[in-house]
Amino acid sequence: MLTRINMLRVAVGDPLADPDQLDLVEAQQIATGNGVIVRLAETLRTYDDVLPPLIAAAAAQASAVTQRKLDIVDRLSERCTALGVRHAFIGVAERYPDSASIALLVDSPWSARMDRAILQDLPSRAAKPRRPGARLERRLAGITTHQVAYDIELRIRHGRLGRFGEHARFARLLLERASVQSVGCASCFAPTPEDYLLFLITERAYMRPSPHLADFVWAVPALGTTQFNWDYVFGTSLSLGVTAAAASYIGFLEGVHRNVSGARRDLVPATVRERMGVVAERRTAYPRPRAVMRTFAKNLRATLEAGRWQSAARLALFPFVAASARLAGGRIA
Repeated sequence: MLTRINMLRVAVGDPLADPDQLDLVEAQQIATGNGVIVRLAETLRTYDDVLPPLIAAAAAQASAVTQRKLDIVDRLSERCTALGVRHAFIGVAERYPDSASIALLVDSPWSARMDRAILQDLPSRAAKPRRPGARLERRLAGITTHQVAYDIELRIRHGRLGRFGEHARFARLLLERASVQSVGCASCFAPTPEDYLLFLITERAYMRPSPHLADFVWAVPALGTTQFNWDYVFGTSLSLGVTAAAASYIGFLEGVHRNVSGARRDLVPATVRERMGVVAERRTAYPRPRAVMRTFAKNLRATLEAGRWQSAARLALFPFVAASARLAGGRIA
């Protein structure tokens, strides 16, 4: 835990961070496993021009992967534009200079024809789910998964967001507000910071406990600006019926930030925490297993009260998907 906290302090540029306290082997493993190794290496360079060989090698390998993914993003962007398909890449700009699997949201219902049109200029094959229950969950969410060039995973989200595709309206809203952003030497349509936070809230609401360190490394600079529109986040989370999930997830981010910063400052303004009912989590695992079903029940109730019947029907499938995953020897994630 101490290495994790020290690594995060360095990665987010905390002024009291001490790189000499890092266990380099463990830090490299944690940062690589959580997709923040390039960010860690870049920050370490501000302390010393010469990187430890272990960190330098891992960061160089991750940077090469990121560049290959940006090449694919460029090609997909051109193809979607040529097809006249409104689209946005989720997580590409936010994770840079690191990367994760490429997530492409398109304003189109699922169809094999649409996927073939988007992937026309790329070698691709259907990717098999890696865990029990994933096939059903992806089908509900309108996600198709492909292995494309360089054996990189591409997830195409067809007009829906949320773990079970319960947020079609939010998908449209995100696409309407998306703008072209520079990502290294490339550029692509990406969500606003506020919409990306809401995406994380809807995506993480029913996930198994996990540190999500890459989320935190993004959140510190993004949420700490005076330009961040908390009114929009609150209003949209209310309209989507995810205020309970928003309070829980923001509490996770605030709790990690207090552990990392030594409670010297807050990540989220006190007025926002009070308004949204946020309580900072003491643990770095999110969410606590006992809290998952409470959050689900609150979200389902809010969705029903808003009269969003299709969304409620999809959300109501969560216990069945989770049960089928457990029976198959896995967990919903």
